[in-house]
Amino acid sequence: MGSEHHKVYQAEGFRWICSPADAIQSAMELAHPARPVLANQRAMTLAAALPETVNSVLDLGTGGGALLRFARALPGRTVVTSVDSDPQMQALARQHFAIPREQVLHIADAFAYLDATPGVFDLIFCDLFQGRDTPRQFLSEAFFSALLSHLQTDGAVVCNLLPQSQQDLETAVSISRHYFGEVGLIQFADLGNIVLLMTRSSLPDKDVWQEHMEILVADDEAYEYRRFLRGLLRVPAL
Repeated sequence: MGSEHHKVYQAEGFRWICSPADAIQSAMELAHPARPVLANQRAMTLAAALPETVNSVLDLGTGGGALLRFARALPGRTVVTSVDSDPQMQALARQHFAIPREQVLHIADAFAYLDATPGVFDLIFCDLFQGRDTPRQFLSEAFFSALLSHLQTDGAVVCNLLPQSQQDLETAVSISRHYFGEVGLIQFADLGNIVLLMTRSSLPDKDVWQEHMEILVADDEAYEYRRFLRGLLRVPAL
């Protein structure tokens, strides 16, 4: 399945999509479409437990829709705004990855979308890649400033990044500390990814955070979220 650029595979109850560079960009468990499969995307969903309520979500870099499906399954009537710059990826997500017909998928560059579109959100997911890399523009002060301007007062932002060097990592953390309050950092040594969790103020105590997360996920998922939180590094604001 797939296009000349992306390929979709299925085996043993899972479906996944690979980029032209053979990087797995998204995956879905067929029996539980709303549960993200990839560890870094599961860690990103910790951000959903930070706002008091999540009524609006901006999903930048929707890809195969793992975070979109998670957000649509949150309690209440959560409105999800989806943005991805790749029309072929969006077509495959719609066809193979359980994206409902009524869900609007905006085809746009994330930076351009933020610049041109007003409004604020309770939760912002940033899962932005070009092949295996995080584009440099998404490691800039201008981008983090744009994220902050679209965030509700008690909202949360989470970014999945793949720094190409120690300097890239330090740049991302430094900028996030400048624009947000305390930053939570989860590093995946085997993948090279880091996940940054950010709010305008301090992050909650890990036990409280875990309690809030357990309201949102199934009982059999709780252990992994405890593991993510044990490995979380708290970086104070500048």
